[in-house]
Amino acid sequence: MYFKHKIIINAPLKAVYNELHNIKKWPEIIPHVKKIEVIEYDDEKQHLLMSVYSKKKIEEMETIRHFKYCDYIDFHQISMPKPIKRHDGIWKFYDYKNKTMVESIHEIETSIPIIGNLSALIAWKGFVKKNSDLTLRAVKLKLEYRNNKSTRIINKSCFIKHSIDVEIPIKQAFNVIGNPKMWPKFYPTAINVDVLQDTGDLCEYRLIEYVGKKEFHSHIYQHMDYENNLLYYQHYPPTFPLKYMVIRWVFEKSDDRHTRFIILREYDINIPIIGKILAYTVAKKIIEKHVDDYHRDLKNYERYCKMRGKYEVKCESIT
Repeated sequence: MYFKHKIIINAPLKAVYNELHNIKKWPEIIPHVKKIEVIEYDDEKQHLLMSVYSKKKIEEMETIRHFKYCDYIDFHQISMPKPIKRHDGIWKFYDYKNKTMVESIHEIETSIPIIGNLSALIAWKGFVKKNSDLTLRAVKLKLEYRNNKSTRIINKSCFIKHSIDVEIPIKQAFNVIGNPKMWPKFYPTAINVDVLQDTGDLCEYRLIEYVGKKEFHSHIYQHMDYENNLLYYQHYPPTFPLKYMVIRWVFEKSDDRHTRFIILREYDINIPIIGKILAYTVAKKIIEKHVDDYHRDLKNYERYCKMRGKYEVKCESIT
C-alpha cells in the first residue's frame, strides 16, 4: 500500500538534499535517530544500521539507500519492527518558487494478510509517518531557523510569540537563559535538569519543571547557535496531548546592558478534532502562565546581577 506526503523547505535544493543524504549526521539533528552504524558507504549506495527511538524503546533497522544527486534518494529497509514486513520509499526533490519541495513516498506491507491494507494504514499513521514527519521537520528547522525570526516555520501550526526585555547584556543573557545546566540554580520553576549528551551545538536533556503548579516532564533536543545568539529545540517524544512542540529563542541586543528575549513557539495537539478548540484554548492559557513564570524568574536573575554590582557572573559553559 502506498502513502505519500510533501513538505516545503525555504532553502536551496542542494542544501536540503545534502542534509538528507548525509545520514551519518542524523543523530545530531533528528531526535528519534539515536545511532548510525555504517556497513557500506560510497558514491552509489549507503548500507547501514539505524537505531531509532520508538514507543519508549530502541528499534534497530537495516537500510540500503541509493541516490541521484539533487534528484532523489530511495531506500529499502531490510529489517523493520513488527508487524511491518516491507517498507520501501523514495524522497524526490523539486525546485519550488525559490524553495525546495520534498515529496516523500512510502510503500508498506505488513505480515497480517487478512487485513493487509488496514494494518498498513495503521503502521503508516502510528509509526512510519510520525518518523518521516519528524525527519523532514528537523531538516526544515535546521535550514530555516536563522532566516525566520518572527513567524511560524511549520505550516498550520499553532503559533505563539512572546517577548521579554531584560537588563542583562546579550552574551550573558544567551549563556544563562540558553544553558539548561544553569536553570535549577537561577530559576525556581526548573526543578531538575538531567543532561544526557552535550556536544556544544546539541544538548539533549530531561527536564522537570513547574508549569503552573504542576510538574511537567520533558525530553528535549536543544540546538545552539552561539554566533547568532539563537537556539531551537524540540520536545521528543512529546507529552500527551502534544503532537509536537518546537520552540525557538531569539536574543536581540537593545543596547550594551539590555536584551530582548523572544520566544517563538509552534505546536499541535494530538486529539480528535471535536475537542481541539477547547484544547487549544487551554493550552494557550497554560503557555501564557508559563511565560509569566519565565518573566518573573528572569527579573529575579536581573536583580541578582544588580546585587552583585556587575554583570560578569561566572556561568558554567554548556560545552
